[in-house]
Amino acid sequence: MSWAPVLTLAQLSTHRHMATVLEFIWLRLRPYMVGVFSLWLVGLRLKSLDRVAQT
Repeated sequence: MSWAPVLTLAQLSTHRHMATVLEFIWLRLRPYMVGVFSLWLVGLRLKSLDRVAQT
């Protein structure tokens, strides 16, 4: 009896579980991530505008 098939099965189920958890977290956090990302973009734009204004 080799443990390889059991181990690969365990790995697969773990990966699937992780994927489900990650997907759940992603779906939950996506609105916040979009907000943070847009804020970050606005911050970058303001920084570049400040740099243009200073020169």
